[in-house]
Amino acid sequence: MSTDASSPDDGQTSRANELSLHDELLADMVANGTTLIDACRDLGLCMRVVYRRLEKPGAFADAMNEARRVGYDVIATRTRAIMRGDRAAGSTGDPRRDKWIVEQDMKLLSKWSQKTYGEKLEVETHNRNLDVTISDDPVEAARQYSDFMKGR
Repeated sequence: MSTDASSPDDGQTSRANELSLHDELLADMVANGTTLIDACRDLGLCMRVVYRRLEKPGAFADAMNEARRVGYDVIATRTRAIMRGDRAAGSTGDPRRDKWIVEQDMKLLSKWSQKTYGEKLEVETHNRNLDVTISDDPVEAARQYSDFMKGR
């Protein structure tokens, strides 16, 4: 596929040319809500190699980061369908079990994408608002607290 000067290029064409078929399949699976480890297993890819490639800047890391963001929304949408009893989305038909499944998915989403699915607190202090994201990482929490105390 070629692009000429009259057609807008949003970066997708050049990025697609840098990705292998396995890369594109992996990104599609993750964007559809499959976990990275399950997608790698299904495609016969080595997780260590994939993680090493994700650490390096480039088309693959960009495509996978985008796929993950989309995949998180797919998982969140699926959890809503499960709570509505949609068997195609994964509902078991047992409301207690479905609630447990949804709670686990939401806990994972809150860890994977804290800004979107994490808990937020709004604290008013000294006539200014402070948005706080609850983090399980004590080093990150200490850094955020230190930045706040320094007025950043």
